[in-house]
Amino acid sequence: VMEDAVTLNVVSPRVPIFIGKGVVSFVQGLMEETGLSMDECALLCHPGGKTILETVEDKLQLSREQTNSSWSVLRAHGNMSDCTNLMVADHFRHSEQRHQYPWGVCVSFGPGLGMEGLLLRGLGRAETRPACRRLLRHAALPAPLGPATLPRLAAARRLPLCCRR
Repeated sequence: VMEDAVTLNVVSPRVPIFIGKGVVSFVQGLMEETGLSMDECALLCHPGGKTILETVEDKLQLSREQTNSSWSVLRAHGNMSDCTNLMVADHFRHSEQRHQYPWGVCVSFGPGLGMEGLLLRGLGRAETRPACRRLLRHAALPAPLGPATLPRLAAARRLPLCCRR
């Protein structure tokens, strides 16, 4: 919605319900074959709003500490649409949290409630598991346009890409 040359981002109150129905299986699929558990990861979630973050935390049984970067960006900037996840990843990259959680599960939700995700290796001291090294070697960057630009941009920002789905 455009109002005085400002884009107003309106999220349906049903969005958290739909996200809650699919986020667990999506994240499990993203992490399969890596040997990682969510206890080792921060969740870098597109903060479309408070109820979206609360739903994701609840469904994935995460602590507020694991979603700290998402909450910080939401508090400071709100939902900035497409670029919000890059802000969350950048916040995580510059936070002390990267040492506590050497991996970040980055998830976004888009039109029609599509989900995109990345598994990012943080900048702290991380053990790289053999399965993740194998996936890293075979990860190809997506086409330059469309909803799959997040992995390409993450690579451009030098956020280590481990595997994507």
